[in-house]
Amino acid sequence: MQGGHMEIGGRSSFPRNTLGTATINIVLDHLSDFEIVSTPENPNRTVSWCSAPLPPDKQAPYDDRVTLYVIEASDAEELFAQRSHAIGLIALQQDEPFSPDAPPFPADLLRQLVIVRSKTPISKTKLLGAVMSTVYSCLFSIREWAANLAGIVSREGTIQELIDESEQLFDNFIDVNDSTYSLIARTKKIEPADPLSTELVRLGCHNLDAIKAAESIGAFGEWRDQAEVNVFGPDETVPFKYVTCVLKDGNSYAGHIVMVCNNHNVTPGMVDMFRILSNACQQIVSSAFFNESPTALFLRKLIDNARLTQAYFDEQSSLLGLDTTGWFGLGMIDYRGGEYSEQPSWVASMLQKTFPDYQVFSYEDSLLVLSFCKEGHVERRKEDFEKLDAFCQEMKCAAYASDTFEHLRNLRFAFAQTRIARSYKSCIDIEMRPLDNIDSRRVFHFGDAFAYYCLDGRETDPDLWSFCMDHTILDDIVAAEPGHSISDVKLLYCYLFNERKTTPTAQQLHMHRNNVLYRIGSIEKRFGIDLGQFGTRERLISCYRYKILTSNKFRQLLV
Repeated sequence: MQGGHMEIGGRSSFPRNTLGTATINIVLDHLSDFEIVSTPENPNRTVSWCSAPLPPDKQAPYDDRVTLYVIEASDAEELFAQRSHAIGLIALQQDEPFSPDAPPFPADLLRQLVIVRSKTPISKTKLLGAVMSTVYSCLFSIREWAANLAGIVSREGTIQELIDESEQLFDNFIDVNDSTYSLIARTKKIEPADPLSTELVRLGCHNLDAIKAAESIGAFGEWRDQAEVNVFGPDETVPFKYVTCVLKDGNSYAGHIVMVCNNHNVTPGMVDMFRILSNACQQIVSSAFFNESPTALFLRKLIDNARLTQAYFDEQSSLLGLDTTGWFGLGMIDYRGGEYSEQPSWVASMLQKTFPDYQVFSYEDSLLVLSFCKEGHVERRKEDFEKLDAFCQEMKCAAYASDTFEHLRNLRFAFAQTRIARSYKSCIDIEMRPLDNIDSRRVFHFGDAFAYYCLDGRETDPDLWSFCMDHTILDDIVAAEPGHSISDVKLLYCYLFNERKTTPTAQQLHMHRNNVLYRIGSIEKRFGIDLGQFGTRERLISCYRYKILTSNKFRQLLV
């Protein structure tokens, strides 16, 4: 065998399964109700059609090289004389005499023959019908499955969708990991049966101890270095045989797909089917590398899994070169229903072009852009909003933005804020349209949805609530207190509760009216807020009330 083909007696080569159709190995698995007497020299040959013997002048729907002819032993020599590239399947009755050592035809033809024997008494006619029915069922089921995989790939679906489509067919536990050993897809109805896979599902990643233990016996190294589909085990890490295949991003290791044969033992046919699935996963990785890059996978893991250990977070963020503290912001781009709803890759590429220094990655049915800066976040935030608004106008889509946050581990809360902003989009539109004087706004901030979030009462996550109340402009003002005799926090409080009336505010704080105006203008400029906007004032007042209620230290700032 060379280059995926096999030469037979000087004839032209026979293709291996690169197209997602059945192989002889797969057909043999479906013929398990029969005794397998003999198999061809190249059982990896692709099979696309099954037929009874045809007259010499009649052509099968497919090329002879991928057509399996169901015949009797006495027809073998005539079949190959007429169709030298064909594949033959001889069906023997239970008591029919036959020996592979002395076949009733030239022995070299065995290289192109599958020979099965009935395990029960049956007439020749019924036997041939049963064999053909079994082979037809196999070919159609594999072709339908492969077509569904191709459909997922062509519409830029996810690896999880490929696993969902394949779960029932394999009936074994399958998982897909990225290059950082984080779980990105798995069978949902078939649970793991080995300790390593069980821990992987529980944590969402292989923990450091498991990685070190596996590497100490060379397991993970073997997975990364393998060239194609391989079978390993049982071993110290997995007490079953397991099939693996490496996924590549160009020439770089992007992850691997693993099937643990906990329900059904591995067979050559199962390996061939696993190769079809792996090829589909590889196509998704290759065609949408930005979706499956290690950085994107890690960021998605931060959104999905609140239980990641600090050690894992520190190691992965260091490995990927990610800053973990600073000033972050998250934007969700919802391209559904827009002009480019069927071209997410195009939208993503344009988004990355708009924000070349930020992380752009997909999540569920949207695209996310993660901004970051060490300082000057107020000015950067304003610039980003202007760019995002221009992007949404051009791409005819909508965007939703989180509050600024200071630690990457809070990414899941920032994502929740963007989702909240999206969920109240229609309410914000109705509220703001008379004030915006535009047909429809394109960019929605969590602050726009804050009042609805507070009043709705359906959100019950106390951690998210704390994040929303502790990562506000008011917190930024407290943290940046310049040390005036009258604090900005107290000045802003009086200004808001005096309904932005300068004179009563100045009298209450024993300040000059012009000084009040200057200080308020400075606060707006430094923190990028517009107190002329009702929503901004509403949220600040709510935050004041919350902190007065919950923080004695904050109450002291207002005394």
